[in-house]
Amino acid sequence: MRRGDLVARMLAFVRAGFPLRRRLSDDETVAVAFELARHGAKPIDETDIRVAINELTDEMPSPADTDRVRRRLEAAGWQVIDDRRTPPAK
Repeated sequence: MRRGDLVARMLAFVRAGFPLRRRLSDDETVAVAFELARHGAKPIDETDIRVAINELTDEMPSPADTDRVRRRLEAAGWQVIDDRRTPPAK
């Protein structure tokens, strides 16, 4: 067996057991943030971010990618609500 074939088979085995997740590129992060800001809805919540990432990539967004887009929006002055946290009890 050639070395290239062996490496390809090993990589296929690893990917089958441990699928590798893609990461948003810097350009994609900017594109998602721009698209959300373009719609002008304030405040933006993290569900909006996750949906926009999913629409761009056709994949479930990672928490890291959601956070990168959130930070990009906040740096531009947009309010982002973390809708995963439950509000305090009254």
